[in-house]
Amino acid sequence: MWNKLKISLWFLKSVNRYGEPIYVPENTTKEEENQLKEQKMFY
Repeated sequence: MWNKLKISLWFLKSVNRYGEPIYVPENTTKEEENQLKEQKMFY
């Protein structure tokens, strides 16, 4: 399963944050999906 993990170039600084998965229902609009992600990011 591909989780869209992106690995930056070796000379760039990055922050990787790990936590519980964010489950988004299939029939969710892009706007609703972004709202769910934002809620979980700052929780």
